[in-house]
Amino acid sequence: MQLSSLESRIEELTIELAQYHGYRTLWLDRAGELRHAEPEDEFESLGWVYVASLMQPDAETVTAVVTRIVPLKTSSQASHDVMRWEMGTRAGMESVLVPAQVV
Repeated sequence: MQLSSLESRIEELTIELAQYHGYRTLWLDRAGELRHAEPEDEFESLGWVYVASLMQPDAETVTAVVTRIVPLKTSSQASHDVMRWEMGTRAGMESVLVPAQVV
């Protein structure tokens, strides 16, 4: 799931879950979408992955439980920047340092 999509879905989930007075169970369906249901509903037979059972959680709590389960994807630009940084650190600090000029 793209990081930006996950952030907006967590906002939606937080608002949706606040409307219920009891526990709700979060699931990751086969398409990678986050869903919520009654705790007694079971979806493993459909290939869904159990995430957590929560009662009126805040966005921080939803984020904490979801990011343990949901594989995150970053944009291609962010991935490119990370790869460039990793290449620089693997080559050694000398390759990324610029000599200081004495004035």
